[in-house]
Amino acid sequence: MEAIETTFTITESEYVRAMRRHNKTQIQFVRDVVAGVVALLIGICVLLFTESKLWAFALIVPSLILLLMIGYVKFVVPIKIYQAAK
Repeated sequence: MEAIETTFTITESEYVRAMRRHNKTQIQFVRDVVAGVVALLIGICVLLFTESKLWAFALIVPSLILLLMIGYVKFVVPIKIYQAAK
């Protein structure tokens, strides 16, 4: 009896789709996006309607960083990992 060797090749689109599906189950994107958007909106309201610029920027800057990190994890990281694995 001879051993049969098989090789599977995953395309980039399949890999990216699988990574996004994995991230969807492991990372709470909706919660993080909602928290980031709410903090951003509160920060903008504080900036526009009060004299406290420090509190406004204390809300705006972290919320922008959070939203940028979410976008990076969702869209850039899967492609980078696939390209690095080649």
